[in-house]
Amino acid sequence: MKFTGAYYLHTNHELIYKPAVVFSSDPSYFSSPFVLKVWYITTDFKKYDWEAFLTDALMKGALPLRVKELAEHARLPQKTIDHMFSIPR
Repeated sequence: MKFTGAYYLHTNHELIYKPAVVFSSDPSYFSSPFVLKVWYITTDFKKYDWEAFLTDALMKGALPLRVKELAEHARLPQKTIDHMFSIPR
């Protein structure tokens, strides 16, 4: 399993992607008061990994539009997306 990148939740509620090359040589890259949470993406990320990541991001306050955009990009079924958004926050 190899990291391809990471998404982090910024204090402005944006989910921001960084490729692994940006943070792999700097272990403190995400040590910032502006970073609320980091999710690492691997080469073997499956649909259920995307669902878990995006549900967690949504629960932690990520912008719903961005979560929906990433869910569609990951080709999650509409039923799964609907379920993610039905969970009380």
